[in-house]
Amino acid sequence: MHSLAAVLYLIPLAAAGQSTSCGHLNNKMTDEVRQVFLDTHNEWRSLVARGKAEDPAATGGFAPKASQMVKLWYDCKLEESAKQVAEKCANEHSGGDYGENLFAASFAGYDLDEVAKMAVNRWAGELEKFGVGDNLIFPTKRGTGHYTQVVWQHTTRVGCYINDECFPDSAGWKTQVICQYRPADDHGVTTCSTATTLNFRGNYIGREVYSKGEPCKKDSDCKCYKCSCLADEGLCYDPNSLTN
Repeated sequence: MHSLAAVLYLIPLAAAGQSTSCGHLNNKMTDEVRQVFLDTHNEWRSLVARGKAEDPAATGGFAPKASQMVKLWYDCKLEESAKQVAEKCANEHSGGDYGENLFAASFAGYDLDEVAKMAVNRWAGELEKFGVGDNLIFPTKRGTGHYTQVVWQHTTRVGCYINDECFPDSAGWKTQVICQYRPADDHGVTTCSTATTLNFRGNYIGREVYSKGEPCKKDSDCKCYKCSCLADEGLCYDPNSLTN
């Protein structure tokens, strides 16, 4: 099996206890921008889990509901890694150990928080544009690799970086947005979908993007260790996936 990453080139509040503070990194990212990245990812994960995400290829016009979708935490270590990739201005994936989404564009007059929201919405918007359908085994349909990375069930952490100081290339791209993803434990985690240990990073060939079913209504519906159910969001909340 192999893991695939995707590249895109284009001109709900955090749960109690969650933090997006990475002040020790001393870079241009702010906690506000980090929160936008985190919230926008979780909003999409909740939308999909509750069966509210439009999918023109799916039965009934909406993506199947998810029974074990986990609410993401922000990860400062992933931000550090994403920064190293973004600062290369390479317009290509790093091929590293983490799941990864890339957004390259030329922006003028946008604040970083606006860029953050735009990037995640463009990635997740592939669902409505191309459709995935009822078959959730990756790879799904062409052009949806960013979307599947955003809603990959086994992901528990995300960290992102925006570099708006790249030299424009022939296409005029000056800004790069990188988000990286991983499970709670790089050496394997017990996820909400299974009691077995998994050690993949998302967009993994032959794996299910997420488990179909009614979203959680009570804590016992969530299969991960000591997880609680955020019923209004349809997400399982994993207190063990602490921010670093």
